Amino acid sequence: MSVVNVFTGQPKPGRHEEVLEMGRAARRVLEHHGAKDQRLMVATLSTAAYGSVISSAEFDDLEAWGAFSDAVWADDEILGMISELRGENSPYLTQSLAVSTEIPLGRPRGPRGPVVWAYVTTPLPGGFEGAVMLAGTAFEVLERHGARNCRLWQQQPSGVQPELLVSTFEFDNMRSLGKTLNSFQADPAGLAVIGRLQSSDSPNRPLTSEVYMEVGD
Repeated sequence: MSVVNVFTGQPKPGRHEEVLEMGRAARRVLEHHGAKDQRLMVATLSTAAYGSVISSAEFDDLEAWGAFSDAVWADDEILGMISELRGENSPYLTQSLAVSTEIPLGRPRGPRGPVVWAYVTTPLPGGFEGAVMLAGTAFEVLERHGARNCRLWQQQPSGVQPELLVSTFEFDNMRSLGKTLNSFQADPAGLAVIGRLQSSDSPNRPLTSEVYMEVGD
């Protein structure tokens, strides 16, 4: 049961590169404390989140994530970075930290894609099971048309709306993402998913849809 730890920050004007360098510098220390599959991404298609920088890391389960958190808060080097982030001269306008647990749907995994589409919904009362089933159906159609590493995450208590569901999909580039969306919207099975999501008896309500691009070392 994978767990992902996601730190999001909105850089101040003119300090984007500084934020990226801080994210890269933190990788080594975080890996030492058990962070796996670390990624540094920038929101390239969004509204309020446009330009924000995401640092994510995965863990085997919530206990492993908890042990990582304990270790991080006892590490002087990391505490120094956190102090800098919170200080008067922080390169960030805003910061947030969220933790989500993967809902295993048995989907196939492939090579990591540098373009990640994140689709966020909130289940309506009594709609959690239906929302998970609808996500699984959507994943099957999207995978047929080029998406890979389709995963469903449930946000843990880490702020507002802890019940959020986050679907993530990976692609080689933006062209591949666009081609997949074209095919999905032309496929009767894809249209059925869209129709269900927008219907009066939909099990969940869409909140945001954003695209992130991984930045290199």
